[in-house]
Amino acid sequence: MDNEQDLIIACIKNDPNAQKVLFERYAAKMLGICSRYCPNIEDARDALHEGFIKVFRLIEKFKGNSTLETWITRLMINTSIDHFKKSLKFVHYENDDDVHAMDPEKTDYEIETEEDETVNIKDLHNT
Repeated sequence: MDNEQDLIIACIKNDPNAQKVLFERYAAKMLGICSRYCPNIEDARDALHEGFIKVFRLIEKFKGNSTLETWITRLMINTSIDHFKKSLKFVHYENDDDVHAMDPEKTDYEIETEEDETVNIKDLHNT
């Protein structure tokens, strides 16, 4: 399906072939987006899959005010941030004294990604 509008209509009708085309068209780029917000590639893949489930469930709400890619990107970013927030509940600390540091009301924490980049959690909330 070359025409984006035809692809959207087919996805709204739950056409598995159209969903496969949409996934294959955007998955690689969206995995890159997810990996910016997730601490490791496994979490990024989980966020990608959760994000595409949302894409297929919500595609009928796509208004066309932006490109489909922009709309999908926004869903992926939000899904990745939500996935990251959920993963904070399962953070394990070597030192029990650090457990108090994960106050759910506070967002000024830093994590280190696999690429040895430091990401401030507060920055994730502001995206």
